[in-house]
Amino acid sequence: MLSEAGIIESKLSLRLMDMVGFRNVIAHDYTKLDYDVVYDVLHKRLVDIDEFLNVVEKAI
Repeated sequence: MLSEAGIIESKLSLRLMDMVGFRNVIAHDYTKLDYDVVYDVLHKRLVDIDEFLNVVEKAI
């Protein structure tokens, strides 16, 4: 929705959707969790959340 409204870029939107998928694996299918992926998310992908917060803050 935010991407369609032009508030966030489509690339960021896709990365955030990936994070939702990651959250679903953690919450519902944690037996198949790949710890290398967890490490990667914690060390490289949290900047996506910061970027999202900055964009939303500027929009409001």
